[in-house]
Amino acid sequence: QPKFWMKNTKIPLDILFINDEDIIVYMVKNAQPCGKNDCPIYKTTRDASKVLEINAGVSKTHGIHVGDAVQYFVEDD
Repeated sequence: QPKFWMKNTKIPLDILFINDEDIIVYMVKNAQPCGKNDCPIYKTTRDASKVLEINAGVSKTHGIHVGDAVQYFVEDD
């Protein structure tokens, strides 16, 4: 399972754990930056193969929840 910590990260993040079916299975909201060596580790107990990190609060602003499907778009230049 993917695991993350926030050592030397500049801004708070929302961390979305996504499974093989592109469903959000777990979220960490407002994970805070950590400047020391003993930082919390963020992980999920559910199967996840991908993780999307977004600015803290974006999941709330856009109504993103566990169980939501993720869609991917590629924008042509």
